[in-house]
Amino acid sequence: MADEILDNLESEEQEDEKKSKVGLVIAFIMLAFVLIMLIGGSVLFFVIRDRDQGQINIEGDNINIEAVANITGIPNESAVNANLERIRINATESSGQDSWSGLNLIFTEESSIITITITLYNRNDINQLVLDFRNETTTTSIDFNQFYYIDGLTSTQTPMLNDPSQANVVYLNPGQFVTFVVNISIKSGASVVADTLDIDIHCNNIEQ
Repeated sequence: MADEILDNLESEEQEDEKKSKVGLVIAFIMLAFVLIMLIGGSVLFFVIRDRDQGQINIEGDNINIEAVANITGIPNESAVNANLERIRINATESSGQDSWSGLNLIFTEESSIITITITLYNRNDINQLVLDFRNETTTTSIDFNQFYYIDGLTSTQTPMLNDPSQANVVYLNPGQFVTFVVNISIKSGASVVADTLDIDIHCNNIEQ
């Protein structure tokens, strides 16, 4: 009888020990899973944000223009100077050039969209302008949706080509202004964003 009781006790102890081991293994598996999720999420978040600095160049020959721009869709916009400084080019006998450089566009997630809005004013009272807009950004991991409209008439949007080998040509009469809108998003399935922003706008004076 005593032996039977001892055997039962030993059996219960062995079963409890097995349960403890199983529970410990499950706990380690769950902990490893949580760590993997946390590490994976952090890596994805920061990799998506990893974008090289870029620039927007504006230049022209014998022109009198003013350019203003702003960027929306990025976190802490005030910290990255989302409202860019005005660019004024008034070159009567020679070409002028200026740019917004060192732009660091940060995506917070795959579904986020960053919008760059550039408005160019023809300050000449007599001469017309012809503008050549080219977005030469490599598009390995990002997509563009871009268009323009004249004199603030958003209802008359004109789509722009994404091919940098083909110019988007816009004519501006004296006193007119054009607004270029560039929407940038991450390509579906992309986990690394390494493209560098490179937008060029060339303005030529048309003598009247």
